[in-house]
Amino acid sequence: MNRLISIDKMRFEGVIIIVNELSSKRFASIIKAILMSKGGIMKLSKLFITAGFLAIGILWMIPIISRQAAADDIRSDICGDVNGDYSINVLDITFLIGYLYMGGPAPGNLAMCDVNNSGGINILDVTYLIDFIYDGGPEPTCPPTGISGYLADYSGCKEFVKTDGADTIPPTQDCIAYHYDGQGTLTLNHINAGFNCCPDSLNATFDLQNGLITIQQIEYGGVCDCNCLFDLTYVINLLPPGDYTIMVNEPYRHPEDPELIFEVDLNTADSGLYCVPRSYYPWWE
Repeated sequence: MNRLISIDKMRFEGVIIIVNELSSKRFASIIKAILMSKGGIMKLSKLFITAGFLAIGILWMIPIISRQAAADDIRSDICGDVNGDYSINVLDITFLIGYLYMGGPAPGNLAMCDVNNSGGINILDVTYLIDFIYDGGPEPTCPPTGISGYLADYSGCKEFVKTDGADTIPPTQDCIAYHYDGQGTLTLNHINAGFNCCPDSLNATFDLQNGLITIQQIEYGGVCDCNCLFDLTYVINLLPPGDYTIMVNEPYRHPEDPELIFEVDLNTADSGLYCVPRSYYPWWE
């Protein structure tokens, strides 16, 4: 009897969560974006069909989640295989809703849940899966590298003027300060990255293979006859908890200086700082 009451309570709370989501400002902005896109009315109708599907049908299957294998133990590389059973079906929709709205377990491979390749996981991924499974919609398309990363920001050329607001990390150190939120987002602040003094722009690519996160720095332009140090901020999404090695490929690193590579334990939310010494220009005393 207690188990039945707890399941009914779970279902009731699930309906409340869906109703709150549909009435939120965040959902209103999604509605506006859908209406302004090509075929917006058709997309919107599918979204409300999805809402009905969630509130009436899917929520009655939520208890199945508790009987599925722990997501941390199963890591599928099939786009759309949310629950890691190597197939794409209604259980993947159930698992994704449980994760997003019911406090359910995290999927073993978060990147395989971003089925519309938007760089995030939300109700639109649920809609996409329903459209694919039941309405002949397009196949799931997840980030090709297994993670979604981007260069969020970077400073101008640093001069290291010795004032009260000067950097606490000296220009002879090349450092990464990292923060992981435990939910899939890793923020990396690269302090004292070497580039040309006046690049047209900076960028980076991100790859994940066998636990190795590789960040490749890219410089466009850069025609000045000098180099200097910059601070960059990288953001990596869809990164499941786990043990990783992070390596940054720096175009201006001297071969005799060590590589910027280190291991991190991201099984839970964590922050830290890792530095390597630099002896050659543009790093200097």
